[in-house]
Amino acid sequence: MRKKYVAGIVLLLGVVIVAAGVLFFYRYKNTEDMSGFPAFYEPTQPEDVEEENGIFYDKTKILVTATDDAEYSDINALARSERGTITGYISDTNDYQIKFTDGRTYQELEEVIEG
Repeated sequence: MRKKYVAGIVLLLGVVIVAAGVLFFYRYKNTEDMSGFPAFYEPTQPEDVEEENGIFYDKTKILVTATDDAEYSDINALARSERGTITGYISDTNDYQIKFTDGRTYQELEEVIEG
């Protein structure tokens, strides 16, 4: 009897944790300004990895470290001007992951970063 009780509590806690995660994700998944998150990102897909001169890189993404006075809207404008979207953010370092709609060469990605 005690094992069933403990199993029931564990199951209930698992359901509550999963439900909280789903609600949290659902609330923010379609939000335009994702900068309220402490950190989030989109993983690299194997088909997006390229190699050029011994350097492996994701041909669809860059990581931009913004200055302290740059705001989300500034980085979003940069991303949109290059046909990209913000898909990641790290609040502690003010880093933004930008994903482009098209694949880019290493040089083209560097040019976007350098502005």
